[in-house]
Amino acid sequence: MFTRLGSFVIIAILAVAGAAIAFVVWSAVGPSGDKTTSSPPRTASAASVTVSPAVTQPTIPFSRVIDFARAGAVLRIDAQNADVTVTFREDFDTSGFGTTSHVFRSSVEQGQDVVQVLEDAGVGVNRPGGVTVNKR
Repeated sequence: MFTRLGSFVIIAILAVAGAAIAFVVWSAVGPSGDKTTSSPPRTASAASVTVSPAVTQPTIPFSRVIDFARAGAVLRIDAQNADVTVTFREDFDTSGFGTTSHVFRSSVEQGQDVVQVLEDAGVGVNRPGGVTVNKR
Protein backbone atom coordinates (compact mmCIF):
# COMPACT_ATOMS: atom_id res chain seq x y z
CA MET A 1 0.00 0.00 0.00
CA PHE A 2 2.76 2.49 0.90
CA THR A 3 4.59 1.72 -2.34
CA ARG A 4 1.58 2.70 -4.44
CA LEU A 5 0.99 5.83 -2.33
CA GLY A 6 4.68 6.81 -2.64
CA SER A 7 4.57 6.31 -6.41
CA PHE A 8 1.45 8.46 -6.64
CA VAL A 9 3.08 11.25 -4.60
CA ILE A 10 6.20 11.22 -6.80
CA ILE A 11 4.10 11.33 -9.99
CA ALA A 12 2.02 14.19 -8.58
CA ILE A 13 5.16 16.18 -7.69
CA LEU A 14 6.58 15.66 -11.19
CA ALA A 15 3.29 16.75 -12.76
CA VAL A 16 3.15 19.94 -10.66
CA ALA A 17 6.81 20.72 -11.43
CA GLY A 18 6.20 20.20 -15.15
CA ALA A 19 3.15 22.46 -15.06
CA ALA A 20 5.15 25.16 -13.24
CA ILE A 21 7.94 24.99 -15.82
CA ALA A 22 5.43 25.15 -18.67
CA PHE A 23 3.77 28.18 -17.06
CA VAL A 24 7.10 30.01 -16.69
CA VAL A 25 8.09 29.28 -20.28
CA TRP A 26 4.65 30.30 -21.57
CA SER A 27 4.83 33.56 -19.56
CA ALA A 28 8.27 34.37 -20.99
CA VAL A 29 7.32 33.57 -24.58
CA GLY A 30 3.71 34.71 -24.52
CA PRO A 31 0.65 33.09 -26.01
CA SER A 32 1.50 34.18 -29.55
CA GLY A 33 4.92 32.49 -29.45
CA ASP A 34 6.84 35.78 -29.69
CA LYS A 35 9.36 36.53 -27.00
CA THR A 36 8.23 39.43 -24.86
CA THR A 37 10.80 42.08 -24.08
CA SER A 38 10.77 45.03 -21.76
CA SER A 39 12.39 47.36 -24.29
CA PRO A 40 10.60 48.74 -27.32
CA PRO A 41 11.85 47.79 -30.77
CA ARG A 42 14.37 50.16 -32.31
CA THR A 43 13.43 51.70 -35.58
CA ALA A 44 16.30 54.11 -36.16
CA SER A 45 19.89 54.47 -35.09
CA ALA A 46 20.66 56.77 -32.18
CA ALA A 47 22.90 58.91 -34.38
CA SER A 48 20.08 59.80 -36.76
CA VAL A 49 17.42 60.59 -34.16
CA THR A 50 17.24 63.96 -32.45
CA VAL A 51 15.36 63.78 -29.18
CA SER A 52 15.13 66.39 -26.48
CA PRO A 53 17.30 65.42 -23.48
CA ALA A 54 14.37 66.08 -21.14
CA VAL A 55 12.46 63.26 -22.82
CA THR A 56 15.17 60.61 -22.67
CA GLN A 57 16.92 61.37 -19.39
CA PRO A 58 15.41 60.37 -16.07
CA THR A 59 15.44 62.95 -13.27
CA ILE A 60 16.97 62.80 -9.81
CA PRO A 61 16.86 65.33 -6.94
CA PHE A 62 20.13 67.21 -6.48
CA SER A 63 20.31 66.12 -2.84
CA ARG A 64 20.59 62.52 -4.10
CA VAL A 65 23.25 63.62 -6.61
CA ILE A 66 25.29 64.96 -3.69
CA ASP A 67 24.92 61.65 -1.81
CA PHE A 68 26.01 59.62 -4.84
CA ALA A 69 28.88 62.02 -5.55
CA ARG A 70 30.13 61.54 -1.98
CA ALA A 71 30.00 57.78 -2.56
CA GLY A 72 32.06 58.10 -5.75
CA ALA A 73 29.31 57.00 -8.14
CA VAL A 74 29.15 60.27 -10.12
CA LEU A 75 31.61 60.73 -12.97
CA ARG A 76 30.66 64.15 -14.31
CA ILE A 77 28.23 67.00 -13.75
CA ASP A 78 27.42 69.50 -16.49
CA ALA A 79 25.64 72.62 -15.27
CA GLN A 80 23.97 75.37 -17.26
CA ASN A 81 22.30 77.89 -14.97
CA ALA A 82 19.96 75.84 -12.73
CA ASP A 83 19.81 72.84 -15.11
CA VAL A 84 22.19 70.02 -14.26
CA THR A 85 23.10 66.88 -16.22
CA VAL A 86 24.60 64.13 -14.08
CA THR A 87 26.61 61.26 -15.56
CA PHE A 88 27.13 58.22 -13.35
CA ARG A 89 30.11 55.89 -13.75
CA GLU A 90 29.46 53.06 -16.20
CA ASP A 91 30.11 50.44 -13.52
CA PHE A 92 27.44 51.97 -11.26
CA ASP A 93 24.19 49.98 -11.34
CA THR A 94 21.34 52.40 -12.13
CA SER A 95 18.67 49.70 -12.36
CA GLY A 96 17.47 50.75 -8.90
CA PHE A 97 16.17 53.91 -10.58
CA GLY A 98 14.15 51.82 -13.01
CA THR A 99 16.46 52.60 -15.91
CA THR A 100 19.73 51.52 -17.46
CA SER A 101 20.64 55.09 -18.37
CA HIS A 102 23.70 56.55 -16.70
CA VAL A 103 22.76 60.14 -17.59
CA PHE A 104 20.22 61.93 -15.40
CA ARG A 105 18.77 65.41 -15.21
CA SER A 106 18.63 67.43 -12.03
CA SER A 107 18.47 71.05 -10.98
CA VAL A 108 19.70 73.40 -8.32
CA GLU A 109 17.97 76.48 -7.01
CA GLN A 110 18.28 79.54 -9.23
CA GLY A 111 21.46 81.43 -8.35
CA GLN A 112 23.16 78.50 -6.60
CA ASP A 113 26.69 77.59 -7.67
CA VAL A 114 26.93 73.84 -8.30
CA VAL A 115 30.63 73.72 -7.43
CA GLN A 116 30.08 75.58 -4.16
CA VAL A 117 27.15 73.35 -3.17
CA LEU A 118 29.21 70.22 -3.84
CA GLU A 119 32.28 71.52 -2.00
CA ASP A 120 30.16 72.58 0.99
CA ALA A 121 28.85 69.00 1.09
CA GLY A 122 32.39 67.62 1.18
CA VAL A 123 32.58 66.45 -2.43
CA GLY A 124 35.91 66.82 -4.23
CA VAL A 125 35.39 68.88 -7.39
CA ASN A 126 37.66 68.86 -10.47
CA ARG A 127 40.44 66.94 -8.80
CA PRO A 128 41.67 63.33 -8.91
CA GLY A 129 39.17 61.02 -7.24
CA GLY A 130 36.48 63.70 -7.32
CA VAL A 131 33.70 64.77 -9.64
CA THR A 132 34.37 66.67 -12.84
CA VAL A 133 32.07 69.70 -13.05
CA ASN A 134 31.60 71.70 -16.25
CA LYS A 135 29.70 74.97 -15.96
CA ARG A 136 28.42 76.99 -18.91
